[in-house]
Amino acid sequence: MERKNIRKIVVMVILSILLLLTACQPGFKDIRLESGKIAFISSRNEHLELFMADHTGDSIKKILESDAQIIDMAISPDLRYVILEEAERIGNDLKDGGLYIYDLEQRKKRLIDDRGVFPSWSPNGDKFIYSKLTEDFKELLILADPGLKKKEVLLENTKYYTPLGLSWSPDSTELLFIPYVSDYRKETIDTLYRYLIAENEYKEIKLDKPYNLYSVEWSTVERVIAAGIYDPELAKNTIALINPDNGEVRKLTTIENDFYKTLSLSPDGNYLVFSAFNRPESTFEEPWPRGKINIEVYVYNIKNDQIRNISNSPLTDYEAQWLH
Repeated sequence: MERKNIRKIVVMVILSILLLLTACQPGFKDIRLESGKIAFISSRNEHLELFMADHTGDSIKKILESDAQIIDMAISPDLRYVILEEAERIGNDLKDGGLYIYDLEQRKKRLIDDRGVFPSWSPNGDKFIYSKLTEDFKELLILADPGLKKKEVLLENTKYYTPLGLSWSPDSTELLFIPYVSDYRKETIDTLYRYLIAENEYKEIKLDKPYNLYSVEWSTVERVIAAGIYDPELAKNTIALINPDNGEVRKLTTIENDFYKTLSLSPDGNYLVFSAFNRPESTFEEPWPRGKINIEVYVYNIKNDQIRNISNSPLTDYEAQWLH
């Protein structure tokens, strides 16, 4: 009888501990995402926060209340999970960061990796990848599932370049890389690389000529790569589409100022969202909080050949992503 009572007490204690651990998981207020809208990061309130707008720039609203500074994001195709790279502002710098996943259905926030950067969801949404720089300065590319039940090192990246972000092919079988350059504004490249995940090998994408490459990303629905390039013949920054199988570059339109980080095609392929400096880079400063350079989010209507500023903020707006 005493053993049964002891067993019951032990079970009750274990259940209490499990309930306490569940209750102590960091929660958060609602993140209300809407399909067809654009999410982006903005420092308009002198705090890097998550905002959402439509492709015309109407109805801009903050979609997450957080004390952390949001540096990067990746939102799953089904809009259930949001991965955020968060940091603390210390003076004019951002430090002590980490990569977190928000489960909007279960209202839970979990740490993925305190050294993780550049998160990217596969187009089918069953997994994501991120980059991790080890203490001995090796870059590991890590695959994980949304529940964080399994994390595996896909490869140790020693050849190519990921600071423009990690990008999946629409069938989730390939990743995109570029050669390393010390200054992408001055050095040109003539080759991209497709990494075939199952085969563990790289395939070259030989471009028709060398370009300065500012940003590059696979379409999530079509086998084409969107790119922000500097075309030396036009002497202009240019939005282009690259055929990944033959390297053909189709130029869509030019912009006056330099691209900043990412760009992304809409799911229907009719629009492209990108960030760019709002004045020539000859007056370059650091983005907030190190400086007050104005970077805006723009939407390019491919069919009408029109560009619209949708963020209209005096400071830094970037990392725009279409919500499926």
